[in-house]
Amino acid sequence: MRPSIRAEISRYLEEHGPATSPMIRQAICARRADVDRVLAGPGFARVEAPEGCRTNGHYFNLSRLVPGAARRISRAAVMLEILSDGEPHSRAEVIDALIAAGASLFTNNAAAELRAQGYDIVTDRSGGSVSYRLILNEAVAA
Repeated sequence: MRPSIRAEISRYLEEHGPATSPMIRQAICARRADVDRVLAGPGFARVEAPEGCRTNGHYFNLSRLVPGAARRISRAAVMLEILSDGEPHSRAEVIDALIAAGASLFTNNAAAELRAQGYDIVTDRSGGSVSYRLILNEAVAA
């Protein structure tokens, strides 16, 4: 299974709303088993068929968009967990962790939430990529 499949499925559902596994597979050109494995995991929820759509299929959407769906962990908590080693982490790493946790994908908002809590988060935008790093200091750790 290619590493980006969770992100691809999430982007598709963000853009198109609830969809069946075959619709998603065709749109992102992925194998059935891979798509079904991702949809069965955290971050995705089975939903009712949208109005006007066939009702004989199983529809899925991002769990954070489904009222009453279980939330795993906040995006700031996920980001803090990743950055707690003090090393730089790419935006892609953070997004993969956010998807796995069923949290919102907005990394800049997660960084802002951590900053508001007193954490020193450094954002590095170099070479067309973005990475984040937590500056470890005793004041925040205490």
